[in-house]
Amino acid sequence: MIFAKVPLIVLSESWKKFSINSLGLRSEQVVILYNPVKLPSPVPYRPGSQKVTILFLGRIGQRKGAFDLIKAFAALPAEEKNQASLILAGNGELEQAYSLVKSLELTANITIPGWVSSEERDHLLAKANIFILPSYNEGLPMAMLEAMGWGLPVITTPVGGIPELVVDGDNGLLVKPGEIPELSMAMQTLINDLGLRLSLGCSARASVAHLNIEDYCSSLLNIYCSVLKSEKTAP
Repeated sequence: MIFAKVPLIVLSESWKKFSINSLGLRSEQVVILYNPVKLPSPVPYRPGSQKVTILFLGRIGQRKGAFDLIKAFAALPAEEKNQASLILAGNGELEQAYSLVKSLELTANITIPGWVSSEERDHLLAKANIFILPSYNEGLPMAMLEAMGWGLPVITTPVGGIPELVVDGDNGLLVKPGEIPELSMAMQTLINDLGLRLSLGCSARASVAHLNIEDYCSSLLNIYCSVLKSEKTAP
C-alpha cells in the first residue's frame, strides 16, 4: 500500500536519530520538516531604551524553566534589574508563579498576563527586546521560532532540536538547563549590550528565513510527490 511508503516526518535531527535508534527505522524512512514560521514584515525597530523587555512565551511550569527564570531575574544586580522588565505569558502553574514573584518582591518588575491571543502575542513580540526560554525538554519550540522571526535575540537551552538552529554567540545565547546563575548572567549581558542584542536578533531572523510558512506547503507537497513518484515507478 502507498501509505506504507509515506516517510515518518519529524521536527528535528534529534528526533530523526531517536526514530532510527529507538524505532528501528532506516534513515531514508525519516524526513525532517521543521515547524514553519510566519515572518512579520517589516521587523520592528528596536532602538536603545531605558527599559529592556524580556519576554517568555509558553506553558508556565518547571519543564519550560519558568521558575528558574523568575529566580534568575531576582539574582540580577540592582542596576540591571531596574533597567529591565520580565513578562511571562502563557497558561500553566500561574498561582505558583505569582507566589514566587511576590515572595521575591518582584511585582514591580515581573508581569504574568496569563494566556494571550495571537494578536496579543504579536504585540508582545513587537515590543520585546529579548526572548527567553530556559527549557529542560523541548522538540523545536514554536514560540522560539516565532521570536526569531520577529528579529529577537534568544536566550535558551541546548535541548531537543534547539541547538540545530540556535548557535551560541551567533543568533542567541545558550545556557544549561537549571543553571540559574548562568541564566542570570546571560540576561545581564544582553540588558547591558544594545549592539549585541541587535546583531543576535538580526542573525536570528536570518536563521529562520528558510522556515517561512509560505514555503512550508511546498516542502510538504514535495515529500508526498516523491512518495507518489516512487510508487508509480515501483515494479
